[in-house]
This record gives sequence, structure tokens and C-alpha cells, in this order.
Amino acid sequence: MEDLSLPVPDFHLINQLVEAQMEENNETSQREKRLMGEMMLAQLNDGQRLAFDQVMTAVNDVSNSHVRQYFLDGPRGTGKIFLYNTLITVLQGQGRRVIAVAATGIASTLLLDGTTYHSQFKINPPITETTRSKIEEASYNAQLIRNASLIISDEATMKTNHALNAINHLFQTVMKNHVDPYGGKVLLIGGDFRQCLPVVRHGNRVKIIELTITNNATWPLF
Repeated sequence: MEDLSLPVPDFHLINQLVEAQMEENNETSQREKRLMGEMMLAQLNDGQRLAFDQVMTAVNDVSNSHVRQYFLDGPRGTGKIFLYNTLITVLQGQGRRVIAVAATGIASTLLLDGTTYHSQFKINPPITETTRSKIEEASYNAQLIRNASLIISDEATMKTNHALNAINHLFQTVMKNHVDPYGGKVLLIGGDFRQCLPVVRHGNRVKIIELTITNNATWPLF
């Protein structure tokens, strides 16, 4: 531009303007999330509100003295997805990070910013007792887990005992905390044992029940 005697842009000023615009967009998005969260919160029924309050108490408990793992049980149509999305919206409105996953792709599309736990946590099938996540401690995905105020996992009843072990090992490794279950992260899993159980190839009733998450060593903590 100088060679052609054209005006040279002030790139420093341009960068400042772009950063200011991005910050303004983030603030606008957060404000919208906050308003949406208030609207969704007002629509919760008594049972949903009770669950919401318990999870938020754990999220806001900096001393880690509160229960950190929860299982949300409810038959189809009781509003589990709406509760998940309310938690996500309210926390995002506060500028906090939430990870939302499900056992299947279809279910993950119902969650705000949702994906499958296989994709998010890099836990690839077939999942056995030796399966571990492919996420490395210094990776971007590991940092997402560290920064998350809440991790939600829908259709957890379709997970196997081994999948829950792999998630527990991942969180403990990423958080460098092998003392507390799931590395001390606030974890909300949910589902309906009346509908969905793990798919076990050539598995009979006994094998399927043996592989459910209720037989996991951490289950009594939820």
C-alpha cells in the first residue's frame, strides 16, 4: 500500500475495535442468556426446582464440602432435558462453562451445546474394563473439563459400568486429584432405568444388569 501511495490502515486500532466488538458481543450474549435463564427458572415445577437448587448449591460450594455427584431419575416426559437446559442457560448467563453430553447423538441434539460423551471425552468403543480416554492433560479438551463448573450427562443409564470408570479416571487425571471421585467435579448424570439399559452384544438379562452403572464402585456416592 505504501508503494502505491495508498493510505495504510492502523492495524493496531483495527485489532482494538475487533476485540471491543467481540467483548460487546459476549456481554450481549451473556445478558441474553441471563434473561432466558430467569424465564426458564420460573417455569420449573417443584421437583425440578428442588433438583436445580441442590445442583447449584454444589456448583457454588467453593469448599467442596457439599455432595458433588448427582443422579437425576425421572420417567419419560418429566422434564429432565428442560432442567438440564435451564442449568446450562443460567450458568452460561453467569459466565460459567458447562459441558453437556449424552449417550447417543439424537439425545445430545436436545441439549444446549450438547455432544456425545464418546466425542467429548474421547472414550472410544468398544468400551471394556481397560478402556481409557485419549485426552491428554495439556490438551484443549482437558482444559475444558478443568474450566467446567458443571458437567451434565444424559441417558447415563445406557452407559456401562466400564464407561463410568473411564470417565472417573479421566476427570481425576485431568484435575490431578485421585482422592475425590471424578476429580471433585460437579457431575449430574440422569436417565431412566425403566427405558434404557446398556446394549450388550449377545448379553442376557444377567450380563446386562451386571454392566449397569448401579454396579459401579462410585454409584453409592450419587
